[in-house]
Amino acid sequence: MNGSTIQKFILAPVFISTTLFCIFTLPVAIFGEESLTIRIQDELFFHGKVKDAAAPYLGLAMLISLGVGISNATVAGWQDSSRKSATIESELDTIEQALQEKEKLIQQLQVSTSELNTQKQQKLDNVVAYQEVKFADAASVPMAKKVSGTVVMEKPITVMEPLMEPLVVTQQPVLENLGI
Repeated sequence: MNGSTIQKFILAPVFISTTLFCIFTLPVAIFGEESLTIRIQDELFFHGKVKDAAAPYLGLAMLISLGVGISNATVAGWQDSSRKSATIESELDTIEQALQEKEKLIQQLQVSTSELNTQKQQKLDNVVAYQEVKFADAASVPMAKKVSGTVVMEKPITVMEPLMEPLVVTQQPVLENLGI
């Protein structure tokens, strides 16, 4: 407990209760030696000095002052709790807004990633990569046609091993030149 909490929940209620009790007991201190007669519906209920009837009165004054002190501490606690709750709710709202913004960004990234993948696939579908092969006879070069995204050879290729030389690629792949 820090000083503010002690002051708020202990010292303030004790001070209020003590002050109220002093105010309630002030008439007993001032008029203690005077005579007092209490009648209820024309019947004599009490006759004597004020200080003789002070015990029940002081008990009631003590209960009232304690009730006011406890009520004060309760209200102070409620106000403190309400203030903390409002602060936490505002922080929670801020966090929720940030979370919603991040979710929107994630959705945008997912959409842009899927669009990028679609664009890459379209570019790959449009690219026909050829492998350089040397044939002995130019007439034996097969004709190729594209059927639904795949290249289909009309005539089978028959290549003899000694006629084929491997191709060594020394440049960047074709796909990079297309911006993929």
